Amino acid sequence: MEPILIIFDLDGTAVAARPDAQPSKHLVDVISQLKVHKPHVHLACATGRTYAWAEPVTSVLGLVDPCIVAAGTQIVDPKDGKEVWSKRLTVEAVESSLHVLADMNLDPKILIETDTPDTAKVASLITPDSFLLLDVQDILPSQVEELITRIKAVANVEIAKVTSPRPEFINLHITDKQATKEHAVGELKRILGVDTSNSYGVGDGYNDVHLFNAVGRKLAMGNAVPELKEVADEVIGTLANDGLAMYLETFCKD
Repeated sequence: MEPILIIFDLDGTAVAARPDAQPSKHLVDVISQLKVHKPHVHLACATGRTYAWAEPVTSVLGLVDPCIVAAGTQIVDPKDGKEVWSKRLTVEAVESSLHVLADMNLDPKILIETDTPDTAKVASLITPDSFLLLDVQDILPSQVEELITRIKAVANVEIAKVTSPRPEFINLHITDKQATKEHAVGELKRILGVDTSNSYGVGDGYNDVHLFNAVGRKLAMGNAVPELKEVADEVIGTLANDGLAMYLETFCKD
């Protein structure tokens, strides 16, 4: 049988959008069944979380195929944590982005590749380096567009808006232009030998538009932002109703 790739977001899709969230037993059980009975079905996450933050979830899910982490800037083998592929920001891009934040009198917490929410530093304490990403936390919606415009004017980067666990804020993922979920999914399809027509993407957030751009079938969660639902081929169940697990069960029946 031809290989199939199902790529799903974590926060808001597989787990609740909070640092300590864990997947449901239903989802864990369905993934286990697929691994045993449908070995041609590859299952991978594509998350904005750094690997250090994603690993507690990927390990419980029992994922064994390479997973996309850090907003599409890195692919990691979840079995041993080794990097399979990555694309990093330049030092100059990091410096320019931090300068714009300072110029706007913003000093938000920022996650880089080794961080979890507990270890993130504020922008003013970060020493510029060639990081995978700058995961900028909790920007007021009224400041988002100006911040994006000003950073893009001085740095050759891609910036994706991300739903924050705190609904009054927006998070931003600043990455190299060639390091979005779209680019990483393309690389993952090549690694696994999967044709685009046999690839499925499941997400809920603004940045999952990049995921959708690289797959053959686009699935938005019932709790997804309206912008994602508008470009989806299908809207499935909500996170609260175990929508991802219920969708994956359809592959168990084939």
